[in-house]
Amino acid sequence: MPALGLTAAGFWNAGTAGGLTVSAPCAVLVREHPGGTVTLTAADPRRDLDELAVTWDRPVAELLDGDALLAGGTLTFKRLAGQEGGSVTVTVRLG
Repeated sequence: MPALGLTAAGFWNAGTAGGLTVSAPCAVLVREHPGGTVTLTAADPRRDLDELAVTWDRPVAELLDGDALLAGGTLTFKRLAGQEGGSVTVTVRLG
């Protein structure tokens, strides 16, 4: 729902949808906030991912909060399987 600043996608495989590209099956929710910040939530419902890379088609300038690595506009989440299906949320600033 771009008008609301909300993008949600469930991926059965690695791929691209709604401006998001992911490296493995997962669920992703992106919520844009006023002032250029965004929360991005990723989950591994299958509970088997050691790593998940998420690239959004918007320029991400910096990671403000959360447990992920940011490199070249791609967020990499580690050890999602350890969340037992739960989600991990990060906050980023758009470039």
